[in-house]
Amino acid sequence: MINTYNKYITDGIQDGSIKCKEVDGVRAYQVRAPLPGEEVVGYVSFSGWVGTHTPTQLASGGEK
Repeated sequence: MINTYNKYITDGIQDGSIKCKEVDGVRAYQVRAPLPGEEVVGYVSFSGWVGTHTPTQLASGGEK
């Protein structure tokens, strides 16, 4: 099986090697950056979630 960044994240969450904490009701995982040449499939940047309100709150016109 090909080792991809997604596999690293999935396996890490399942085996507990990637730690999770809750920030303002949102689960946050601390992960490493993809390695040079490591395939990334369907990657989504979560950097927009680093704030005091969730994207859903902001999109709904809630607190800003």
